Amino acid sequence: ARLDHLVFELLLGLQHLRLHLLRLFTTVVKTGSFSRAADALHISQPAISKGVRDFDLQVGCRLLDRTPKGVRPTREGKALVCHAESLFRADRAAEAAIRHKIRALFPHHGVMGEEYGSNRLDAEFVWVLDPIDGTKSFITGMPGWGTLIGLLRNGQPCYGMMHQPFT
Repeated sequence: ARLDHLVFELLLGLQHLRLHLLRLFTTVVKTGSFSRAADALHISQPAISKGVRDFDLQVGCRLLDRTPKGVRPTREGKALVCHAESLFRADRAAEAAIRHKIRALFPHHGVMGEEYGSNRLDAEFVWVLDPIDGTKSFITGMPGWGTLIGLLRNGQPCYGMMHQPFT
């Protein structure tokens, strides 16, 4: 319970949690090394190192310990990874459900999303998905998050909506 409170306070202190930096960090933890994380994410090792360093600075505490065999998360880093994995699972599940519904109703439309990439971007209509906008709020259980869905027609916005389950 004490560690959960620590993570909660840590996340509340973030002004703008950057999801891509959180993904870099969790991949480094999962793989145990910056170079293996770079391979897994198909980006350069210096970009991974810089992203994790930036994330450490943003969070305001050390999240990784370097070892002779790679890296391992600190106590705070482990707790953050646990919460991050919950976020990523929820984000993937929400985007998968929205994509499934779009395919069922509009099979010729394209979709652009954060979790599963893009497909059919050359279609007349392309849906733009952000299943969990307000990452910090979602992770900490605060009500300031929502789902954003936009629709482009021939590359131009024609529809947008936001759903906030707490309002």
